This record gives sequence, structure tokens and C-alpha cells, in this order.
Amino acid sequence: MANKQSVKSYDADLDLLNSKLSEMGQEVEDQITKANQVLLNRDDGLAELVKISDEKVNVLQRESEELGVRILATRQPLAQDLRNVIAGLKMAFELERIAVTLLFRKLLN
Repeated sequence: MANKQSVKSYDADLDLLNSKLSEMGQEVEDQITKANQVLLNRDDGLAELVKISDEKVNVLQRESEELGVRILATRQPLAQDLRNVIAGLKMAFELERIAVTLLFRKLLN
């Protein structure tokens, strides 16, 4: 019985990681749209929303990385699961970089 619970818990951790990465991707996509509008319309109110969104992306990155490292340390994934977790860690880093780039671009203008 404990083995089934362990497998369900492992699957839940992988699903949670995927969910956080998906949410992060959606947030960054929304930032791109808003940043374009900020640049076109010089909308300071919308720029503030982009900054707030950047904070959310930072939190999601930290949570994703902590979860990914915890999965690696405690679950010792193999094959496809290992590749998925490592790819997730890389995605979190890259998505956060995209978000930061948008924020810096706005600050420079």
C-alpha cells in the first residue's frame, strides 16, 4: 500500500512541477503582450502590472527549482522522468530570464 501512495505522491510532484512551469509560461506570455502595449502606448499603469507580474514569475521560478531539486534528491528519477525534471529546471531559468529582459527593456526606455 505504501508503494502505491509513494508512486501517487511522485506523480503528484511531477504534475505540480509541470503545472508551475505552465503557469510561469503563461505569465511570461502575458508579460510580452503587456510590455509591447507599454512600449507602444507609454502606459505607466500597465508597466506597473508588468513589474508585479515579474515578481510572480520570480516566485514561480523559485518554487519550480525547489520542487525540481527535491524530486531529484528524494525520488531519484530515471530515464524520461529525469529528463523532464532537468528540462523543467532549465525552462524555469529561461522563462525568468525572458521576464527580466522585458522588465529591463522597459526601465531603459
